[in-house]
Amino acid sequence: MTDRHIVNTCLKTSLEKIKLECIPNSSDNSEEIRKKISKLNGFKCNLHILVNLASQAESGLKLWEQSVLESESFHQFTHNQNTSDFIRASTKLCVPGADEKSGYGQLFLTFLKQLESPVDLKMSTFHGHRINLLFSMGAAVFFHREHIKEFIDSFFSITERNSLITSVYYYVDNPVYLAGCRAFGIADKILTGPIWRIIESTSHILDLNKVWFDFKKILEKYSVDATELVEGKVLYLFI
Repeated sequence: MTDRHIVNTCLKTSLEKIKLECIPNSSDNSEEIRKKISKLNGFKCNLHILVNLASQAESGLKLWEQSVLESESFHQFTHNQNTSDFIRASTKLCVPGADEKSGYGQLFLTFLKQLESPVDLKMSTFHGHRINLLFSMGAAVFFHREHIKEFIDSFFSITERNSLITSVYYYVDNPVYLAGCRAFGIADKILTGPIWRIIESTSHILDLNKVWFDFKKILEKYSVDATELVEGKVLYLFI
């Protein structure tokens, strides 16, 4: 099994060559048939689809952010940053051990526990597009948006804030980046999160064929009209 990166082309070719050498060369197996057989079962890692989906979602969201931030309503904001930066900075500030130099993860964790209604920390360390992290951490940051703002206001005056705190406070006060986190979160809850759990629990890779076929149809449908998506309609049932 290979992942879906272009650098795996050489590995894919090598695997096909090995299989070709193992297929008997007889009158019943023409060269054309042997080559077709060698390409069978060229399995690829299903989780890498989510990684690639995150990359494409990030690129598309950046274009949307830029167009919105250039509009008259948001001219006071800069578009040099993006939602992914917001998510990464928030996890560095709020997750214990994520940034030992500038972060305050342990203090934020204590802050959440001391709220009138204690809240569990939903964020974890952020590592780029690894599997579903961009989507799930987008959901987590959006969930904690008010907690983050209250935390900074409560513990740090403007003059006491380091660059990380200042950056996060700017982000969490910007409706464009919050909308980006919410969009990632919606995708996590009803698209990428469920299919990730299916991939993890499926006993055989071929059992995922119908799942991916249904997933593809859903993406095609909502690329045209995503009204039902944002309304929270159940897209498909996983069995």
